[in-house]
Parts: sequence; C-alpha cells; structure tokens
Amino acid sequence: MFPKKHRRYKNGYYMNGMGDGTGTVEPEVPDVPIVYRPNPETFLPIPRLQFRYAALVIFVLSVVCFAVTYDGDFVFDDSEAIVGNQDLVPSSPLSNIIHNDFWGKKLDSKLSHKSYRPLTTLTFR
Repeated sequence: MFPKKHRRYKNGYYMNGMGDGTGTVEPEVPDVPIVYRPNPETFLPIPRLQFRYAALVIFVLSVVCFAVTYDGDFVFDDSEAIVGNQDLVPSSPLSNIIHNDFWGKKLDSKLSHKSYRPLTTLTFR
C-alpha cells in the first residue's frame, strides 16, 4: 500500500496514477453537507389538476388568446410578407414558392434575405 501522503481520487487511483492494487474503490465522503432547495409545490398556491383538465385549461386559454387577435390588422412586416408578396397571388404558379424566399424575391438575388420558408408561405396562399 502507498503512503497516506498521496491524495486519492474518486476513481480509486492515487495522484501518481497507480492504484492500490486491490481493485476496490472507497466511497468519498463529501466535506460539505448537500443543501437541497425547498420544493415549490409545498409553498406555491398551484392547484393540482388531472392531466385532462390541465390540457383543457391550456387549450381554452390558447383559443381565447387567438380569438382576441383574429380580426386584427396586419402589423410590422406583414404588409411586405403577405400583401406585397406576388407568390401568394392565386394566378402565380406554385413553383415560385420553392424558388423564392419568404418575401417573394428570388433566392439568388442580392435583395433577398435568404429566408427560405416555403411551408409558411404556402399557408398564406
């Protein structure tokens, strides 16, 4: 056995890289006690719901948030992406959506932002 002056690592090896030869590893006892945070379920007033009721609450809240904004006007860049995009006109071929970016510009153009989102553009059509 090696002298005690060598410090032992968690994997059972000493600092000089040699094990003690027995193949056993002594568990290392932490010097500092582990402090756990309190469980927030014990002091937050959150009702406990079954999964189906919690899913229903989330669904209803989502529908209410969407319904409030359904009749709203276009904001920010919607006028460029939807109103001014010629790819969304029914008379334009569907292949334009594949060859153009989100804004309706050719992908190889210097004016293009290279934002390729054909599925999103298809949902606006």
